[in-house]
Amino acid sequence: MPFITEGNNNNPVLYGVDTEGYHRYANEYDLVVLAVGMEPNVNQGDFQVDIVMNEEGFIEIDEKNGGVFAAGCSSDALDVNRAVQSATASALRAVQVINQVGAVSQQKTEVK
Repeated sequence: MPFITEGNNNNPVLYGVDTEGYHRYANEYDLVVLAVGMEPNVNQGDFQVDIVMNEEGFIEIDEKNGGVFAAGCSSDALDVNRAVQSATASALRAVQVINQVGAVSQQKTEVK
Protein backbone atom coordinates (compact mmCIF):
# COMPACT_ATOMS: atom_id res chain seq x y z
CA MET A 1 0.00 0.00 0.00
CA PRO A 2 1.27 3.50 -0.75
CA PHE A 3 2.18 5.78 2.08
CA ILE A 4 3.65 9.25 2.61
CA THR A 5 6.48 10.40 4.87
CA GLU A 6 8.30 13.68 5.34
CA GLY A 7 11.53 13.98 3.38
CA ASN A 8 14.81 15.71 4.24
CA ASN A 9 13.59 19.04 2.82
CA ASN A 10 10.29 18.81 4.75
CA ASN A 11 8.60 17.84 1.49
CA PRO A 12 6.26 14.85 1.28
CA VAL A 13 7.77 11.62 -0.06
CA LEU A 14 5.28 9.29 -1.71
CA TYR A 15 6.08 5.57 -1.57
CA GLY A 16 4.24 3.14 -3.81
CA VAL A 17 4.37 0.45 -6.46
CA ASP A 18 4.16 1.03 -10.20
CA THR A 19 1.22 -1.16 -11.25
CA GLU A 20 2.56 -1.71 -14.78
CA GLY A 21 6.03 -2.93 -13.87
CA TYR A 22 5.51 -3.59 -10.15
CA HIS A 23 8.56 -1.50 -9.32
CA ARG A 24 8.67 0.17 -5.92
CA TYR A 25 9.31 3.90 -5.88
CA ALA A 26 9.85 6.76 -3.46
CA ASN A 27 9.35 10.20 -5.01
CA GLU A 28 9.64 13.56 -3.28
CA TYR A 29 7.10 16.23 -4.21
CA ASP A 30 6.37 19.84 -3.30
CA LEU A 31 2.72 19.00 -2.68
CA VAL A 32 0.68 15.78 -2.44
CA VAL A 33 -3.11 15.89 -2.73
CA LEU A 34 -5.02 12.86 -1.52
CA ALA A 35 -8.20 11.92 -3.37
CA VAL A 36 -11.43 11.25 -1.57
CA GLY A 37 -11.99 7.53 -1.00
CA MET A 38 -14.66 5.43 -2.65
CA GLU A 39 -18.13 5.25 -1.19
CA PRO A 40 -20.33 2.32 -2.10
CA ASN A 41 -23.68 3.19 -3.61
CA VAL A 42 -25.23 -0.28 -3.48
CA ASN A 43 -28.75 -0.04 -2.11
CA GLN A 44 -29.58 -3.24 -0.28
CA GLY A 45 -33.27 -2.77 -1.07
CA ASP A 46 -32.62 -2.90 -4.85
CA PHE A 47 -32.04 -6.66 -4.70
CA GLN A 48 -34.76 -9.32 -4.76
CA VAL A 49 -32.80 -11.32 -2.17
CA ASP A 50 -31.14 -10.36 1.11
CA ILE A 51 -27.56 -9.29 0.47
CA VAL A 52 -24.85 -9.49 3.14
CA MET A 53 -22.99 -6.19 3.35
CA ASN A 54 -20.13 -5.05 5.56
CA GLU A 55 -20.18 -2.00 7.83
CA GLU A 56 -18.84 0.23 5.01
CA GLY A 57 -21.70 -0.79 2.68
CA PHE A 58 -19.77 -3.07 0.33
CA ILE A 59 -21.17 -6.48 -0.66
CA GLU A 60 -19.57 -9.33 1.26
CA ILE A 61 -18.62 -12.66 -0.28
CA ASP A 62 -21.20 -14.87 1.42
CA GLU A 63 -23.22 -17.96 0.51
CA LYS A 64 -26.34 -16.19 1.82
CA ASN A 65 -26.13 -13.87 -1.22
CA GLY A 66 -27.38 -16.68 -3.43
CA GLY A 67 -26.56 -15.99 -7.07
CA VAL A 68 -25.22 -12.48 -6.43
CA PHE A 69 -21.44 -12.32 -6.78
CA ALA A 70 -19.83 -9.03 -5.81
CA ALA A 71 -17.15 -8.01 -8.28
CA GLY A 72 -14.64 -5.19 -8.36
CA CYS A 73 -15.54 -2.05 -6.46
CA SER A 74 -18.91 -3.38 -5.29
CA SER A 75 -16.96 -5.68 -2.96
CA ASP A 76 -14.41 -3.16 -1.61
CA ALA A 77 -12.53 0.03 -2.40
CA LEU A 78 -9.99 -1.46 -4.81
CA ASP A 79 -7.35 -0.22 -7.20
CA VAL A 80 -7.64 -1.24 -10.85
CA ASN A 81 -5.54 -4.40 -10.58
CA ARG A 82 -7.39 -5.71 -7.55
CA ALA A 83 -10.76 -4.81 -9.08
CA VAL A 84 -9.89 -6.88 -12.15
CA GLN A 85 -8.74 -9.78 -9.95
CA SER A 86 -11.95 -9.54 -7.93
CA ALA A 87 -14.10 -9.51 -11.07
CA THR A 88 -12.26 -12.54 -12.45
CA ALA A 89 -12.71 -14.43 -9.18
CA SER A 90 -16.43 -13.59 -9.08
CA ALA A 91 -16.89 -14.74 -12.67
CA LEU A 92 -15.15 -18.02 -11.85
CA ARG A 93 -17.37 -18.52 -8.79
CA ALA A 94 -20.45 -17.93 -10.95
CA VAL A 95 -19.21 -20.45 -13.53
CA GLN A 96 -18.63 -23.00 -10.75
CA VAL A 97 -22.17 -22.55 -9.45
CA ILE A 98 -23.63 -22.89 -12.95
CA ASN A 99 -21.60 -26.05 -13.54
CA GLN A 100 -22.73 -27.54 -10.20
CA VAL A 101 -26.37 -26.76 -10.91
CA GLY A 102 -26.02 -28.21 -14.40
CA ALA A 103 -24.44 -31.40 -13.07
CA VAL A 104 -27.19 -31.86 -10.46
CA SER A 105 -29.86 -31.20 -13.09
CA GLN A 106 -28.27 -33.72 -15.46
CA GLN A 107 -28.13 -36.35 -12.69
CA LYS A 108 -31.84 -35.85 -11.94
CA THR A 109 -32.65 -36.21 -15.66
CA GLU A 110 -30.64 -39.44 -15.90
CA VAL A 111 -32.41 -40.94 -12.85
CA LYS A 112 -35.84 -40.46 -14.42
